[in-house]
Amino acid sequence: MKTLKLTLAFALLSAAALPCAAQQGRAGGDAFDFLFLDEGARPTAMGGAYTALATDANALYYNPAGLGRIAQHEATFMHNQYFGGVNHEYVGLATRQGFGTNLNYVGYGQIDRTTISSPNGTLGTFGANDLAVGLGYGHNFYDTLSLGVGAKYISENIDKVAADGYAFDAGLLYPIAVIPRLTLGIVGQNLGPSVRFSQNQERMPTNVRAGLAYGMTIGDTENTISADIMKERSQGYLFAVGAETIYNKTIALRAGFNLRNTAGLGITAGLGWNVGAFSIDYAIVPYGDLGLTNSISATVRWGAKPPQEYRENRDKPKIKRADENTPEAHFALAEEHRKAGYYLLAKKELQLGADMLNENDQRMVYYYEEMGYIAWLKKDVPQAHEYYSDGLKLAMSLGLNEPVVADAYTGLGMCLLREGNPAYAKQVFEKALEAHPREKTRRYVERELETLRGAKSR
Repeated sequence: MKTLKLTLAFALLSAAALPCAAQQGRAGGDAFDFLFLDEGARPTAMGGAYTALATDANALYYNPAGLGRIAQHEATFMHNQYFGGVNHEYVGLATRQGFGTNLNYVGYGQIDRTTISSPNGTLGTFGANDLAVGLGYGHNFYDTLSLGVGAKYISENIDKVAADGYAFDAGLLYPIAVIPRLTLGIVGQNLGPSVRFSQNQERMPTNVRAGLAYGMTIGDTENTISADIMKERSQGYLFAVGAETIYNKTIALRAGFNLRNTAGLGITAGLGWNVGAFSIDYAIVPYGDLGLTNSISATVRWGAKPPQEYRENRDKPKIKRADENTPEAHFALAEEHRKAGYYLLAKKELQLGADMLNENDQRMVYYYEEMGYIAWLKKDVPQAHEYYSDGLKLAMSLGLNEPVVADAYTGLGMCLLREGNPAYAKQVFEKALEAHPREKTRRYVERELETLRGAKSR
């Protein structure tokens, strides 16, 4: 009877962990197969192609190196309703200091107890559940290479039969310097000793993943495409791809495809909604005749300075007007607002000044540089990159070589570093030194160049 119960439970584990045993050439399922379930509605909607994107509260699960890139403390709570009454709960936490923890629980409900002589399930029921608790750390080196490690305790229970063990993950994230916003991720998962389950020694479901992710800005949308290749110990190569479009930093549309899902077509889809420090995400995955799974995640972020728009709503500044209706007067007031932290007012004054100028007026270089700096302060790196680039294009067309041009080069260099392109950033910083920078700018640029040269020598 115990053998029959184990067979039934392992079949359930295999179905929930997605690969179809018959099609993949495996009998039953490996121990701890639940570790292959996707966590978080965003990664699930993108087909699980998340190895190079894991820079949020899901980082410890997909790639602990992403813990080194956490900008704010972040917590994610997920509920996944599978077919057959299987419930999947997940909690992930990541901090700005690079630490992360998570809890992964799968409950299979009550299963009818049967034997050969009593096949109709009249002998009562038994339960089955899986649990994994993880802890990890990641660190970012010189805004380029990120490394991370994680450890997890794993437990699997089927009726009165149980097994537990531990395993480790190790990963890296590396921006591809020659292509801005392209990132490579590699991770080894579930590395650890075998465990005894009933009378058998079961190996950990070791897995190696490698992925690429590329981001691009098109109009008011931020777009991401990703792809992963995976190799499990007892499987051939599996592939996953995902795509995401976020409109106005608020509404997200996602889709993906994963070869692991052999019960269905492998397609995935989902939606997301972001407002301030809170977001909610939904994913749906069809499993053919088995039915649909529905995942929902809620994420909250904290620990960073609040956006200046909210600050202005709380601490209303005394509204000032430019002393004169000239571009210089509006620009001077904009700088005063920017230094005080009132970015919306600063942008308004900059726009008023720019509206009085011809698009080829050399004073427009200052407008672009200041707008870029405000975007940078608000952590909108793509927008800052665009403003700095526009200002430098105009400066080059006019043959300008002065401090404001050096500031624009410096800002662009900062953006390139954040985007993972240190080689190009070094060239841009060197251009800043050629543009007669102010003393403060010169010292900053020289420090950045010294850091970049030191990193390269290593």
